[in-house]
Amino acid sequence: MPKIQKKIEELNQALIANGKKDVSLNPSEITTLRSLCRHLEASGATTTSQSIIGGLNLAVKLTTQWPYSDRMPGLDLLRLLAVAPETATFTNSRGLNILDILESGSTEQTPPADNHIMMAIRGIANLFETPEGRALVLKEFEKVQAFLTTSLSTSSTNRNLLIAAATTYINYAVLFNADTDSASFEYVIAALDALNKILAVATDSEVIFRSLVAVGTLLTVGPEARSAAKDVFDLGKSVEGAVKKAGEPRNKVVAREIGELLK
Repeated sequence: MPKIQKKIEELNQALIANGKKDVSLNPSEITTLRSLCRHLEASGATTTSQSIIGGLNLAVKLTTQWPYSDRMPGLDLLRLLAVAPETATFTNSRGLNILDILESGSTEQTPPADNHIMMAIRGIANLFETPEGRALVLKEFEKVQAFLTTSLSTSSTNRNLLIAAATTYINYAVLFNADTDSASFEYVIAALDALNKILAVATDSEVIFRSLVAVGTLLTVGPEARSAAKDVFDLGKSVEGAVKKAGEPRNKVVAREIGELLK
């Protein structure tokens, strides 16, 4: 937390020096920032406090109003705050929820920066920590899926981004298994499609491992998922190809389990 706070304050001083006082933080906001960082360092974001609530507004400002190149610390704060229930129910003055803010704040520049997108996806993955967050990402699955699909199509070689995306799909797969009534067949198909594409391009072992875990978990949602995996995506072939690229024991174990599910 001290590093994030220090970076934000340094960037803020640069904005002031460059005559951008309209978007720079005022003394009250600096106080909010310091209080938020102390709270996050001591308790994380799971305990409701005025620091969390005030910090959300501050992080949103950093993510949406600061120059695009300076937004990484704000996105990092939102990632940390995503585990708080208040974040999932937050809307700004324009009626945008946290998903809208993470997406727009990370992609406003063309082309967007991979690391900005990666941090936004990490924030989405953290929303699954609370019931409120899970309700939001389930309700907004199509919005999240569109963001992930676009991000993967333009940043398919960024390791950390791919790890964040695969982690998000693991979280969705677990959510679908916990409540099969919420597991729309279209959602499962969309997730399998995305993971199939990740496995096709991934070479990093951690990316492949998490993608395999997500696939295997999705296959346990029901027979329709397994049928689609075989007949629509030929996922067995994709899994074999991925393991050839990264054949460490844990990947082979998950691949065997997937193979059993696809029999």
